[in-house]
Amino acid sequence: MPNNNTDETEGRLTCQKLKDILNNNAEKMEEKLSKISDDISEMRNEIIKNLVEENKKLQEKVKNLEEKVKKIAISTEATNQYGRRNNIEISGIPDYVNDEDLEETVKDILEKIDVKTKKRDMEACHRLPPTRNNKNKKVIVRFVNRKTCENALKAKKKLLNVNMESLNFYKNTKIYINENLNKYFQYLSFRCRELRSSKIINHYKYHTEMFLIKFDDGMGKEKTTKITDDNQLFNLFPDFYQAVLKDFLILVIV
Repeated sequence: MPNNNTDETEGRLTCQKLKDILNNNAEKMEEKLSKISDDISEMRNEIIKNLVEENKKLQEKVKNLEEKVKKIAISTEATNQYGRRNNIEISGIPDYVNDEDLEETVKDILEKIDVKTKKRDMEACHRLPPTRNNKNKKVIVRFVNRKTCENALKAKKKLLNVNMESLNFYKNTKIYINENLNKYFQYLSFRCRELRSSKIINHYKYHTEMFLIKFDDGMGKEKTTKITDDNQLFNLFPDFYQAVLKDFLILVIV
């Protein structure tokens, strides 16, 4: 007769061996999966690290390119402004003055502030297209000689004492003489005027493709700095521009 106890024991041993084999295989499989997971995680981290580094490099390249583009743009604007160095801009000449009489009218205005000119001293004299805010079109005058332009700008304050009726203008006519600035330098002028109105700077003046600003250095002395770029203003007066930006954001949100 077969021994049932022996068969049962052998059966239990066989099951245990199979169980051990399965457990062993499961452990090995788990180790392999863990290693694969670690490898994948390491590869992912390496890829992310490389992408972050590459992104930083690309951002740096973009920043450098933006700076180069801005420098080129500022240089272009400065060159454009240099081409206007012999020009003045006169505001307030009534539109009823005929175009054919414009040069003679400009000549009369300049004589009133002790700047002697002749028609041959003017290379060009014409009105600009009207803007939304001004009734009388601005007049651009281009002189043959830079010195004449400088004399007119230096003497422009004398216009306050000129009797406008002597020029056949209405008594309350206001005439202004200024530099003929392009859009970029008009923008810088606006920024400087904004700072002066807020008493951040004491004075500003356009001078040969730049602005000269004067402000207190915090130690009781007045400092003069050349400005060719609005970033210079932002760096000099960060608190002011942060406040301006904050007020703007509040205005937009409200």
